[in-house]
Amino acid sequence: MMTYGNIYPYGECTFGAAELANWVLRYGNLGNAKDWPVNWARHGGLISGYPVVGSIAGFQPGCDGAFAPFGHVGKVINVTGNTFTIDEMNGPAGRVSSGVKFLLEGAAPAPPAPVPLPGDHVEAFGIRVMPEARPCVNVRSLPVISNNVVREIYPNQGFNCMAWAYGPAEIDLEEHKPDRRWYELAGGGWVASALVDGNAPGSTP
Repeated sequence: MMTYGNIYPYGECTFGAAELANWVLRYGNLGNAKDWPVNWARHGGLISGYPVVGSIAGFQPGCDGAFAPFGHVGKVINVTGNTFTIDEMNGPAGRVSSGVKFLLEGAAPAPPAPVPLPGDHVEAFGIRVMPEARPCVNVRSLPVISNNVVREIYPNQGFNCMAWAYGPAEIDLEEHKPDRRWYELAGGGWVASALVDGNAPGSTP
């Protein structure tokens, strides 16, 4: 296994996380703790909304008591339901919330397999999140902008899709025109076509 020299200030939570999970140094300095999830994803690293033993939890300032204005990071050592415990320097234990994301060394755990809805056009194709879609894109449980957010995906990340359907129009970030297509990710959830590059076979906006 390749090892990297720790580049973070000794005693800070970033130093502690990098000591416990040396692989986070793969892309160099990820900045303050609150910036780790976004910067990890921008380099192509995998992010999950759910804890996995061995992953790095990145807390936004104030989340679960994380220090403001820098946030907090630590290595996940135990997961029980929606709570998890971290090994860290200077910080909290943890619970699953919108203010914490998890950096993964390997593949993200797959959500349950999606079931196509009536009227879906079922055909596999690939997409990539537009670079302009910052800081992230919401993946929703159904192809409706008001539906629940199940996770977030980040600029330049690529995904396979298993189906597409028409839903409420979003304004395309590049074409600046309405696009009614929604794409169902192979790992679960729906994303608006207006926020990604790649067209479903035989579809029109």
